[in-house]
Amino acid sequence: MTRDASEPDMSCLTTQSTFEDTKEVSEAAESASNIATGSSEGASLEVKAVPRAEPTGTTLQDAINSAPLTQLRRLLIEITNMNAEARGHASTRLLTSIPGKRGKRKAFETCIKCDADYHVNDNGPSSCVYHDGDKEVDESSTTWDDFPGEPDDFVDDPDYAEGVIWNCCDKALGSEGCVKERHQSKVEPATKRGRMDVASLMN
Repeated sequence: MTRDASEPDMSCLTTQSTFEDTKEVSEAAESASNIATGSSEGASLEVKAVPRAEPTGTTLQDAINSAPLTQLRRLLIEITNMNAEARGHASTRLLTSIPGKRGKRKAFETCIKCDADYHVNDNGPSSCVYHDGDKEVDESSTTWDDFPGEPDDFVDDPDYAEGVIWNCCDKALGSEGCVKERHQSKVEPATKRGRMDVASLMN
């Protein structure tokens, strides 16, 4: 069909429009590719770390650390009764040989002088370090200047420790003990009583 000379030629406009649309699509695709690879000139891709989710609830270790001592003893007895390997491991840690005898004894004791737990095979002449005196008010300390109360009533209060000394050596409360000797354990009658204590835990 012959085009009227008065009508505008739209073919060039259509071609130009198609070219521009294609160019925009191409530029958009290239921009998306650069963003994905972080290679766009002058652009930086910020990568944010996803926060790690904190564990919720109580762990077994938390439960063990906060459990009553009686419950822990009961549980240990149950485990050692059910598992031979656990029983052997506990025996190795908690029992030790008696020199010159065939039996076993407790490997750990608590010293009645310094309140420390110690292994009976590691108890030398100076293992126990303690003060054998009593706490008393240090009259020369400025802690008690203009003190409204009776200082003797506060010798065990940690807030006033700087104003208290040991009367055995006149040293501060935080000082090293003035007596050094072997640890001394509380004398306990009997294995029989020990068996009774264990049995009571199982009831």
